[in-house]
Amino acid sequence: MAKGACGCGKRGEFGGSCLECVQRDVAHRGSQHRGRRRSRGNYAMTPHHMTAAERRMLSRTDFALREQRDPPALPLRDPTRPGSARGYIIAASGRLNMMKNLGHLKPGEWREGARHIAEAARRAGIKSHLLEK
Repeated sequence: MAKGACGCGKRGEFGGSCLECVQRDVAHRGSQHRGRRRSRGNYAMTPHHMTAAERRMLSRTDFALREQRDPPALPLRDPTRPGSARGYIIAASGRLNMMKNLGHLKPGEWREGARHIAEAARRAGIKSHLLEK
């Protein structure tokens, strides 16, 4: 059996690591950030969580839903981590579709969000499926 990237000998789908090693790594990182992060769930304990102060650093143009909402929603980049725009754009795209399917959007918000996400995706070099019809 080929050794995974984590070195335990198991092969997994998480960047070559097995699930047990990924969970152990997240738990270890969570103990290092205890006073600084929220304590709800493993994701909030990872360094990938954007805090409220980081959201306030963003301008209105860095959000997908910015014209009809206050505060704006669906950030398209992270001010403290350069190069993180790709993940935020993909997440905003999925979240926008979920909000549409659940009926949580006002009239015109989906079109506005889709347009802003498509523009951000074009700038980041990602192919967006939102406005292709």
